[in-house]
Amino acid sequence: MIQLLCDMRRLSELLEDECAGRPFDRHQAHSIAAQLAEACPEMGQTMRRISERMRGEMR
Repeated sequence: MIQLLCDMRRLSELLEDECAGRPFDRHQAHSIAAQLAEACPEMGQTMRRISERMRGEMR
């Protein structure tokens, strides 16, 4: 549970950096969102969308 909270906090930091136009690690955002999609089915759809968007922009 604590790891999930840490992952959610880290993902929110990465997304805040994206929104502010600051550089951020897209690969890490993709990985965390994918892990959260699997671990938390209730937010899986949203996390999969974030993961897909980050993966698409890494190319």
